[in-house]
Amino acid sequence: MKRFSQAVLLLLALGLLAGCASKQEQIDVCQDMALLYDPTEDTADKENLRFHLGTCMSVVESYPSEPGPYIGHGLLLWKAGSKESACKDFKAAADRGDATAFKKHCNPDGSPIQ
Repeated sequence: MKRFSQAVLLLLALGLLAGCASKQEQIDVCQDMALLYDPTEDTADKENLRFHLGTCMSVVESYPSEPGPYIGHGLLLWKAGSKESACKDFKAAADRGDATAFKKHCNPDGSPIQ
């Protein structure tokens, strides 16, 4: 089932990159990619991570005032071990109205919670 979900996300991401998806669909794809990404799986290679990060970054660039893409991008970074960079994204999301991820993963000074 998880592979099916990943295949659906890939198709949605390709639609996103082709400009066929709505704003909310693009944000949802970014967040879903981040939620489903599992760095412990055999398929979680660097190429997949780069693709997911690139997809989320394109949504961040398209909708810089929306917190969702920053959360998705940050969660991917967090799962990949780049926790300081993730906290910067979570802070950006907090500055745009959604502090949930920042409060969960980061200290008030912006450093990652250990």
